[in-house]
Amino acid sequence: KASALLITLLPIGKDTKEGSTFNIGAIEGGSATNVVCDLVELKGELRGFKESTMVKLQDVVFEKAKEVEKKTGVKIEVIFDKKGVAPPLVGEPNNEISELCKKAALKVGLKSHFSEAFYTCDGNFYSALGYATITGSRGGSDAHAKTESLLLTDLEKTVELIKEILSYEIPGLSRKNK
Repeated sequence: KASALLITLLPIGKDTKEGSTFNIGAIEGGSATNVVCDLVELKGELRGFKESTMVKLQDVVFEKAKEVEKKTGVKIEVIFDKKGVAPPLVGEPNNEISELCKKAALKVGLKSHFSEAFYTCDGNFYSALGYATITGSRGGSDAHAKTESLLLTDLEKTVELIKEILSYEIPGLSRKNK
C-alpha cells in the first residue's frame, strides 16, 4: 500500500517545461500471493537536461517518501545509484564539431536540426567529461515500442553521413587517435 501511494505522488512522466523525465520501470516484492510482503523495491530512472533539474527531482522523491512514511508508518529508504545516473548532455549547436556535422549533412543531402531530446547515450558521459559532444538521430519511429522501426534508406543515409564526418579533420583529434 505504501509503495502504491508513493508511486501516485511521484512526478512520473515527461516535463517538457523543466526538461526532465521520471519513470518507475520495475516493482519487485513478495514471495507468495497469500503473504504480505515485507519488502517492496521500486526501480526507476530520472533524466534531465540540467544537473539542477535532476537534483530538484531527487529532492521531490525524498520529500514524497517522507510524506508516505509519516502517513503509513512504513520505513522507506531512497537510494540513487550514482553509477546508474546518466549526466545531462550539454550540446552546443555552433561549436566546431557541430559545424563539421552540419557541413557533412549538407554534403550528403540531409538537413541538420539541433534540438533537446529525451534520451541518453554514450554522448552524455563524454559531455560530462568536458568533451564537445553532439548526437545524431538515425531516423526511425516508435522508439522502445513493439512497433519500433527503421527504414533501410534512413540507415544507409546515416552510414553515408558517418563516413563523410570521418573524412574531415576533427579539431583536437589526430588521425592516429581516431
